[in-house]
Amino acid sequence: MEYADLNAKWSDLSRQLAEVNKAIEANAALLYGSRENPARYKGGNDAGNGISERAAALLGDQPSNSASLKQEKTALEQEARDLQQAMGVLNERLATARLQASKAICQQIEPDVRALLSELARSMALTSHLAIQYRELTQKLNTAKIAWADMNPMGIRVGGVAEKGSHYTLWLNAAAQRGYIELDMLPKMARHLQAVWRASRQSTTRLRT
Repeated sequence: MEYADLNAKWSDLSRQLAEVNKAIEANAALLYGSRENPARYKGGNDAGNGISERAAALLGDQPSNSASLKQEKTALEQEARDLQQAMGVLNERLATARLQASKAICQQIEPDVRALLSELARSMALTSHLAIQYRELTQKLNTAKIAWADMNPMGIRVGGVAEKGSHYTLWLNAAAQRGYIELDMLPKMARHLQAVWRASRQSTTRLRT
């Protein structure tokens, strides 16, 4: 079965199980509720008089309904167990089918996803470069004690230029590790982190061997 068919089958079994559980509750209300309220129960021999089914038959009394209710209870409980077992097996098949379907979909869209991530990484790297240029320019103006407030300046942290361990810089570093962007396209700060990461990884590898 295809994933959609398995999912539809599971929904159908779930509906059947819900109906069986309701029937079990109704059966229990008749079977056990009758002992507290014999008026709700037409037979009443073993419920109201404490007489067994066989004794009631010997006396010619009206037979009790409890026997048929007990048989119905047993059948309903077995049906519920069968449905639960079938749903358990179906859950395993659904999980397998979901993985297979997901794998097929991922194979189809992976080139587009990789291309999008590469474009995003390049755009973020460019943003970092521009943010660094802007920061360096403002630092030069401040160092020269030039009053440049009339230019309506803006403080900027975009591009991860404020801290070496910023999420922005770390993301670019990870993108280079995974091949979404060339290392030489990253700002120097990110390239430094990349070199540190490589050295740390080589050291860890040597220790393991």
